[in-house]
Amino acid sequence: MFETFKWVRVISAPVPLVGYGESKPDSLKMYTDSPTPMSIQDQWTVALTRLFDLFRLTEPNVRHLPMVDATLGPRVRPAVQYLAAALGGANPVTHPVCELLSRLQHLFYWSQNTSYTDQDFLRGYAYCELVGPNGHIPHRGLALGLLLLQPQLTYPDHVHPARETYLVLSGHALWKQGDGIWRERGPGELINHASMESHAMRTQTEPLLAAYLWQDHLHVGAQFVNALSVGDAKAPALLGMSP
Repeated sequence: MFETFKWVRVISAPVPLVGYGESKPDSLKMYTDSPTPMSIQDQWTVALTRLFDLFRLTEPNVRHLPMVDATLGPRVRPAVQYLAAALGGANPVTHPVCELLSRLQHLFYWSQNTSYTDQDFLRGYAYCELVGPNGHIPHRGLALGLLLLQPQLTYPDHVHPARETYLVLSGHALWKQGDGIWRERGPGELINHASMESHAMRTQTEPLLAAYLWQDHLHVGAQFVNALSVGDAKAPALLGMSP
């Protein structure tokens, strides 16, 4: 089923994430032009703050998160060969966070949904949970991470109980939701999926890098719609969050 993780040393200093619209401390303003290189923790702080801002996420329970040194990272998947190109394909809105993520990419633990078995698809798909129950930074109330798809790949129709919001960081891809219409989405756009709403993605000439946000049903993973239609509709739900 889903992979389990063992947590090790928790670094006591918190990551002081600020809410959307609040003034940023000086350490959050100098992500590129500071003469002194930022620490790893400062880079996490700024990257996550920018992601939360782009998601318009203001809940107070995400404002102070601990940094974690965990055995889950780093790990790569075949699709990660496209990460550098994806990080370089941002627009002015998403470029700052992509630049910060590029500095942290060597730490990322990339995973795959273990209910997916199509090897052609798996070679071009990976996700990294940055914050969440199994993330680099632990949180029981939400999951924030990255989805990476190689060019010329279709992520088939899939569903999950969690309500989901995607933020496109890089790449112009086609997205399909419950109405069945393919629409091109680009960097900076937000896409919302209702609980159990069928949705799919299709990359074209560029890789796709998108951030996802789940705030409920974190322990029930996604399943392909065709797998549900040919299988037992009453089969037990998969355990473990995976977009």
